[in-house]
Amino acid sequence: MPLLVYVQQMIRERFAHVSRSRPLRVLELGSGCGLLGLGLAATCNAEVVLTDPAVAVNFAEDAESGNTLDWLRENVERNREAVGDRARVEQLAWGDADAAEALRRTCGNDAGFDLVVGSDLLYDPERYPGLLSSLHTFVGRGGGSKQPDDAPAAVLGYPTRHGRENSFWRMCEEGGELEVGVTLPIVPPPPAAGRFSATHLHRRNG
Repeated sequence: MPLLVYVQQMIRERFAHVSRSRPLRVLELGSGCGLLGLGLAATCNAEVVLTDPAVAVNFAEDAESGNTLDWLRENVERNREAVGDRARVEQLAWGDADAAEALRRTCGNDAGFDLVVGSDLLYDPERYPGLLSSLHTFVGRGGGSKQPDDAPAAVLGYPTRHGRENSFWRMCEEGGELEVGVTLPIVPPPPAAGRFSATHLHRRNG
């Protein structure tokens, strides 16, 4: 997974001073099957909270029904030997500000998360306001440390599907709490097609 490799390198470069003294606190939004979060928990000195809103799924009329949160929990448990106690699953729907704030505070000492990650979250522009609300909670001025060097950061990886992805970054800038940083291309392995990028977000100073 190219995004996993990219975030691993980012952690080594940006958060080395944190991981030497304690586990990095990482939040994954919209975890899906949990590949990114599980990979970080297994390979980095990181405690990862994987989240999902529990979307009901039923692929066939005679198939057993389920939801995406249950699948995520099962996948984490199946990989428990690799991740130990460094990964846990929580329910979170984007835009639920109360639930997001409660989750942020579970890290202890009102510290919040060091890093927020997400893969392929920009597929539906109608969900952008909810996603932005969650990022305000975890990365914006409510997101924990008030010291610029220790303020939380985010990196979202996404393919370009419909050409409206840039409208989300404009929403981030216009919201006043977040600043959009560098966007870098990530080359997926064949046979994947199209463009995949990783964009950084951090708290706006002042």
